[in-house]
Amino acid sequence: MICTDPMSDCGIVSDSLTITGSGAPGNPYRLETNAFSVVTSVTRPASPFVGQFIWETDTQRQLVWTGADWLIVAGAFPAWNLVRAHSEMTSCPNTTTTAVPLPSEIEDSDGFHTGTTAVVTIPAGYGGDYQVSASITYADGGSGHRQTVITVAGNATTPLEHTSVASYVVSTNANTNVSKRVRLEAGATLTLNAYQSSGSALNIAGAWFTGTMVRHLPTLT
Repeated sequence: MICTDPMSDCGIVSDSLTITGSGAPGNPYRLETNAFSVVTSVTRPASPFVGQFIWETDTQRQLVWTGADWLIVAGAFPAWNLVRAHSEMTSCPNTTTTAVPLPSEIEDSDGFHTGTTAVVTIPAGYGGDYQVSASITYADGGSGHRQTVITVAGNATTPLEHTSVASYVVSTNANTNVSKRVRLEAGATLTLNAYQSSGSALNIAGAWFTGTMVRHLPTLT
């Protein structure tokens, strides 16, 4: 819009900025950009423009509209932190891969974990690269190997090296750890498993399993 009266309020509106004010003393022209809007995860702009940034007060995240998806670029990235306390002993049979239930949620930002299971599921819209880490502490006893294993399933459309991940540490020590960056699509599941070959069953004295998104790829839906 072009102002015909220089002393009256006017506004020029585009899909990315607004110019307001009359230019009169005390009412200068002002540039109001829509490049960074404060919203919540349920009040995002209905018709965003490409490159528009928002800050969500409920998730503490900064996102940008790509033209197809809201991309997380800063702030509190999605994450989980699950624990099995040392007081919650569970048995791991000899030479048998055993899922490790995780009853305590220190953090679960977006519903990755349900109940007390050993399984984490990537929610819809949260495909991307994740740094995942885990540790299992075994009771002392016997010889052989001790392993912390993170297995991935339901990840068929991502690159081949991430379609069937079995990351582990082999050790005769009581404590084993693993950490790996993996690309995960929505619906993929990660399971924390224990494996040991001491010659008899061993108790698992404690465990933790964490994951943090390091790159959001919402197209992996």
